[in-house]
Amino acid sequence: MYGIKRQMLFNVLKALDVALAGLCLFLATAVTNISGDFSNMRELMAMRITFNNAVIMFFLGFSWHFIFTQTGVYSSRRLSTLLSETWDLIKGVSAISVVLLVVQIVYPMKIINLQTIEFFWLFSTIVLTADRVVVRLALSLVRKKGRNIRNILIVGSNARAVKYARKFSKHHSFGFQVAGFVDSAWHGPRREGAEWCKLVADFTTFPDYIRHNVIDEVFVFLPLKSSYAAVSKIIEASEEQGVTVRMALDFFDLRLAQGRVETLEEEPLLTLYTGAMRNKTIVLKEIADRLFAGALLLALLPVFAGVALAVKLDSPGPVFFRQKRIGRNKRHFMMWKFRTMVHDAEARLKDLEHLNEMGRDSGAFKIKNDPRVTCVGRILRKYSLDELPQIINVFKGDMSFVGPRPLTERDFKAFKRHSQVRRFSVKPGITCLWQIGGRSDVSFNRWMDLDMQYIDEWSLLLDFKILLKTIPAVFIGQGAC
Repeated sequence: MYGIKRQMLFNVLKALDVALAGLCLFLATAVTNISGDFSNMRELMAMRITFNNAVIMFFLGFSWHFIFTQTGVYSSRRLSTLLSETWDLIKGVSAISVVLLVVQIVYPMKIINLQTIEFFWLFSTIVLTADRVVVRLALSLVRKKGRNIRNILIVGSNARAVKYARKFSKHHSFGFQVAGFVDSAWHGPRREGAEWCKLVADFTTFPDYIRHNVIDEVFVFLPLKSSYAAVSKIIEASEEQGVTVRMALDFFDLRLAQGRVETLEEEPLLTLYTGAMRNKTIVLKEIADRLFAGALLLALLPVFAGVALAVKLDSPGPVFFRQKRIGRNKRHFMMWKFRTMVHDAEARLKDLEHLNEMGRDSGAFKIKNDPRVTCVGRILRKYSLDELPQIINVFKGDMSFVGPRPLTERDFKAFKRHSQVRRFSVKPGITCLWQIGGRSDVSFNRWMDLDMQYIDEWSLLLDFKILLKTIPAVFIGQGAC
């Protein structure tokens, strides 16, 4: 019954979100189109619902539901903070605003422009955040009156168990009421927080206790290595009686990896992953990459044609340079660039190895005033125009706009430390922290450190900052060679 009520609440919340989003889009359109004589307002109100408009609205509605589900907005927020939920809302609204921008580029609508989308983002963020604040306040008031409360047992009486129990008791918004602790009786010196703990059962009497008392959930905080048998019995008894069990995932002493539980054909799996780019938000990065890449390819066709003509007239050889590079999880792909070197540049590489300014033991080859670079190629490299065809790789899904630069097999084989290989755990990108931090002026080891920093600290906001900083770095030709 509880699950049915919760699903009903989520469905109501989804319907309310869609209605509020529609209202925000209407208000944003009105604010940016209404003139003093209200003629545009009459045009807006008289707008007919055509088949194309209906398809666009359906697509936006589907995108809204998909994006908000992927960002966790429609998952249970009982254990999350308002700040966390607000951040998920901002990510969701930002993503749907990007989708709306791309729709406007592909299928221009007279009453919607860039300013409309900006107001839509602002209105939606404010309105939906206010809506969540009201929902949380309502739930908090309900829970203070003893409703929507879950009775829980804390298995274990160690310092970690006591810490979580105090959190649950302090924050009424969680809606948890600690019924007591389950542990074996102890003798001798009192444990930390023992005066606050109330042992209601031990591992033997636990099944009888949850059978005769109202218990909704069980939180297990026992050390897995030394208490495996006890934990197994607790889970087995809880499963037998249909009681939810929650466990902390810090079973192992992990330095970088994080854990989450996933399912494989309804079989639970504990997944350990390294880096911030493995959470659900990565879906938004994937969507934004594909949408922006498609739009940019259309918009930059004249630039592509001009650069291609200049390359062809400057020196003999193909317009594009295609080379096998190492992508995510060390899978190979063909990377596209405008050709900036003479056609036999690869064959002449061995003669220049001793001039490598990144160091002979590094995993990259860079020299200033490379004699293989053509006249047009030097200009293209200085302003990174040779990288434009990589938008094709982004559209295909081989690369991202932001990520560690793709390396060749030769560069990879020159790696000296296993830890540097972690840069291949994410998609390579057109620009990165190295690109805005000096490019060729940065040492190889510092370059690798910047890649690790990006992987560990990744967020959509960090991508946005890197993209903004890339523009001036490219225009001034910072560190280019």
